[in-house]
Amino acid sequence: MSDISKFNEIRKFLFEHEILLQTECLETFDELPKIYKSFLDDLKKLNLKELHQFSTHPYTSKKFSFAFCAFLEKIKSLEKVTKYDVIPTKLEPSLARKLRPKKNHELSLLKTLLDRSQSKTMLDVGGGIGHLSNVFVHKKDKKAYCLDIDVSLQEVGRSKILKWIYENKDKIEFINEDLFNCEKSFSVDLICGLHSCGELSNKVIDLYLESKTSEIINFGCCYHKIEKKQNISNEAKKKPLLLSFHALTLATRSNSIYTYEEFLKRFRIKQYRYTIHLYITEELRINDYKLKACHEKDYTKSFSEYVSIVYEKKVDLRFLEEYIKIKEERVLELFYIDFIRDLLGRITELYILLDRKLYLQERGKQVVLRQIFDQNLSPRNIALMNPSFLL
Repeated sequence: MSDISKFNEIRKFLFEHEILLQTECLETFDELPKIYKSFLDDLKKLNLKELHQFSTHPYTSKKFSFAFCAFLEKIKSLEKVTKYDVIPTKLEPSLARKLRPKKNHELSLLKTLLDRSQSKTMLDVGGGIGHLSNVFVHKKDKKAYCLDIDVSLQEVGRSKILKWIYENKDKIEFINEDLFNCEKSFSVDLICGLHSCGELSNKVIDLYLESKTSEIINFGCCYHKIEKKQNISNEAKKKPLLLSFHALTLATRSNSIYTYEEFLKRFRIKQYRYTIHLYITEELRINDYKLKACHEKDYTKSFSEYVSIVYEKKVDLRFLEEYIKIKEERVLELFYIDFIRDLLGRITELYILLDRKLYLQERGKQVVLRQIFDQNLSPRNIALMNPSFLL
């Protein structure tokens, strides 16, 4: 299937399920078409452990209706991304020092790709303390410009280089700038964004075009921070799907893997959040309300204790323990519908990424989308990059 055909298939599917995509289930549960309620009945056939397995790797089952199986199969076909199996390059101790497993995993794979590049200079956008820049220049005749808005991170990066990777001292230049307001021009061979938040990815793409840079590697993330830069390709503009904040948030959290313990914790959090919403809107008849921030440990307390922490108005705390039992079935239904909605997350992300790819192709650039990182370690694992990095 061509990129345009896949993009149009995804757009068509998302338009068909727009009521599920664009709003949270709390807002639209009563208005949802009957088909989603039937999917809910399918999920009710699973116990909690089976539901956890389904949330991690959605599958069809003889327990499910034909309609739900067809829905799942369609999503499975649309969310396919070519996986590029990269042999990781083990990082030297000085580069791997104090790296978390996720970052070590990402950098060891990117080092393999970067070592194939003929580029001598790189702009590392949102480079923080310079992990990627160090990987690019280490023991190479190369230069990296590590651009970040956070000066404190850059000070840590300079200190790290002086202490542990001194040979890179003159190969990395830290630039404390906001790329959106940066007047400095860059003449580099490669521009790289390892998880460029929101519209920063769009800025990376535009800079790649404007500066006539030879190569690009960009991983998008934090799609919920996108405000305007949607439907940027000509193909998307023919029938634009304007994603809401809730839809963008769904794309941001998609493809994540949870342990069973994390799954149970997530269930507890949603149980409390859904129940307090029902209590305030249905019992107190207040639609516009605010909750205070709370700590994760607060969800281990009783529901009445949780409410007393997050809701400042006086309520009948004794009634709340009874109320959460009364609403248990309704909350469980909301939880199941939220799982069904989660299934749209990955293809929503692909809608955004394919739009960016088509935007570049329409301007004569050869780029591909490839799944590079392990989903278990790094769920935002799709790179927009040039074919030159592929063997």
